[in-house]
Amino acid sequence: MLKRILDPIRPYTWVLRYLETRTRRQVIAGPFSGMSYVGASFGGAYHPKLLGTYEKELWDVLAVVRSVSPDVIVNVGAAEGYYAVGLALTIPEARVVGFEATQRGRQLMQELAGLNGVGERLTIRGLCDTEELAESLRAASRPFALIDIEGGEGALLDPSMVPELRFSRILVELHDLVVPGIESLVRARFNESHVMTLISSTSRTLADFPLSLPRASRWLLSKWLLRSMYEWRQGTMSWLYLEPLSVPERRPHSEWQT
Repeated sequence: MLKRILDPIRPYTWVLRYLETRTRRQVIAGPFSGMSYVGASFGGAYHPKLLGTYEKELWDVLAVVRSVSPDVIVNVGAAEGYYAVGLALTIPEARVVGFEATQRGRQLMQELAGLNGVGERLTIRGLCDTEELAESLRAASRPFALIDIEGGEGALLDPSMVPELRFSRILVELHDLVVPGIESLVRARFNESHVMTLISSTSRTLADFPLSLPRASRWLLSKWLLRSMYEWRQGTMSWLYLEPLSVPERRPHSEWQT
């Protein structure tokens, strides 16, 4: 009972509620600025997504991806759809497939797609295997695959099973803490077909906080503003961006297979 009474006046609780009110549950910064958001996050911290600082390390890669206008985007491990819906919004010519193994994640992704009017271009599917991934990429001329599956990337990112990956742009979150040696395995498989860039997570600073506040408030609440951008990860995270060395002529897809 005492906790319930005190929670609303705790600084961190107040800051989180203030952020939800101030943002009106819209992403306010970053590549998906303006995206309306659902009331919960199924994968990853919620408030960094509203602030737009979530995985800020990937902004440059996402800008490169947008510049090449992929026609098919496959997001495996899409959770509630931060990337699947965000990319559908910012790359309107693309068709997007969001794979999410959990029912709750798929429900939230469907809701998020509806809030942002991209439901007709987003196909939501369940668990992804190599056959499903190959089917999703097969008809693409400029494919992009975004993979975040908590250590399952070694089983899925296998060009001997999914030849389409050799010609795809790929951004994969690596989970060496879960599967030691996963980075080396992915590098070895794509060493001859892609140029690879390793990206590491960094700590947020007050300079990253996108909302304007009076100087005194920023100083008094600095600890909690920083915490509101915290992504609750275990140690330093890494991503690998793979750019294909060649993209052969591919047949355009005239129909979208669901």
